[in-house]
Amino acid sequence: MVMDIITKGQHCLSAAESGSDKPLFVLIDYENIQTEDLSCLSQPDMHLLLFIGALQTKISTKLALQMQALGSRAQYIQIEGTGQNALDMCIAHHTGFILARMPSARFLIISKDKGYDPLIQFLTKRGVPINRRHHLGLPLPSRGLRSAQQPPPLKLDTQRILEMLKKHDKSRPASRQSLISWTMNKVSSNKITMSAEKIITDLEKNGVILFDGKRVVYSLP
Repeated sequence: MVMDIITKGQHCLSAAESGSDKPLFVLIDYENIQTEDLSCLSQPDMHLLLFIGALQTKISTKLALQMQALGSRAQYIQIEGTGQNALDMCIAHHTGFILARMPSARFLIISKDKGYDPLIQFLTKRGVPINRRHHLGLPLPSRGLRSAQQPPPLKLDTQRILEMLKKHDKSRPASRQSLISWTMNKVSSNKITMSAEKIITDLEKNGVILFDGKRVVYSLP
């Protein structure tokens, strides 16, 4: 299944490489949003990956005809597994796969699922133009603009905690709860006015940390 997905991704990428130097990839979470109108994807630098859940056995004739009209710019990707977040992980995988091949690519995820936001924040911090929307419609992201979800600069208290984390390279908190406790301790002992909860939220919004379940994933600048 993984090789099949990669093969489909390569087919879509090869079509994109002959177009714009900043192609737009639209990734639709069809489990979450059953979009019907693809008319805004008319430009040759726009490419669609439609992710379908394992238990979804039907799509509308209207959507199928529009997918067919897009030709090699559109791909169906059906997920085999039914585990929690299986489709989300597949979208994340394809985003990384495309970026590895085409660093100039832009991305638009169509989903109401806020679970994509940490990924979006992580990539945005690294200059990748990526957004999430509840619907597919005009206007689509501008070719020359970065993501509208560019996070604000770290607050001063957050920067202080960040510097402390950098100094604890081999002993950083590994779990969500241990990070909360560690941050609360640093807030108290260093007379920091901002709460531990707000500091952690600020770090997460800026892509400095990500939570993989209970585990903390660090990406310190």
